[in-house]
Amino acid sequence: MTRLLLLGLLMCSLMTTPAHALLITIEPDSYVAGTNITNLFNGLTINSYSHTLTSTAPPTYGDVHVTNSVYRNLTPSTGTQHLGPFTNVYDAARCWSTGICSSPSMDSFHSLLLQFSSPTNFFDVASFWQSDPAGIYAYDYNNQLVGSCLSFGTYCSGDARITYYSYGSGSSYSTLQLGSLDGERRIQTVLIGGIIGNSAAVLDTMRYSSVPEPSSLMLLLSGGILLLFVRRIDTRDTSGSAGTVRAPDESY
Repeated sequence: MTRLLLLGLLMCSLMTTPAHALLITIEPDSYVAGTNITNLFNGLTINSYSHTLTSTAPPTYGDVHVTNSVYRNLTPSTGTQHLGPFTNVYDAARCWSTGICSSPSMDSFHSLLLQFSSPTNFFDVASFWQSDPAGIYAYDYNNQLVGSCLSFGTYCSGDARITYYSYGSGSSYSTLQLGSLDGERRIQTVLIGGIIGNSAAVLDTMRYSSVPEPSSLMLLLSGGILLLFVRRIDTRDTSGSAGTVRAPDESY
């Protein structure tokens, strides 16, 4: 019985011990052009999120592929592979948060949409662009805004900020960041793209924090050991009972 109790305590400690966060990097240069990354990463779905101004249909979700196609002479800061271009994150965010995707004040959009199966506390993305930098919006599991960043860092709010910025005559670069590695895990959905209208941004390296779940193999092994101990205890109880059968009372 003591061994069983100790095993139970060990299993509880394995289940309740906090897992260390992993920093996952999505580097387009690690994949050949044409690679579909929509469902390539555990716990993360990556889609394009698009709507045409003249359409009354709901927005569409598309697969996202790595590309090396040059867009408006924009070149990545590293390598040749990238994602995009993506446009008008401002109206994409309005559509996502309100459900209103067509109005006289809105334009067509084609943004990048990331959806985490479990909230994360950190995300950043490197982007390159011409006239206007990339913008970003993040939402929690209740679809409440966690943070956003538009324009040249002037309109950052909540958990969003620009951590790197380089403006040049050709390609300009910026890195957008959400949250921190030691912050609260509440980022569930992220939208990224050019700020507004036809302003386009191309995306490069992305990183996010992921907490691994307990190993299924460890749980299975623990369950097997527990079952073995239970069977041993049952065997002992049965053998003990068989050896203590009382003799018939012959006193009458």
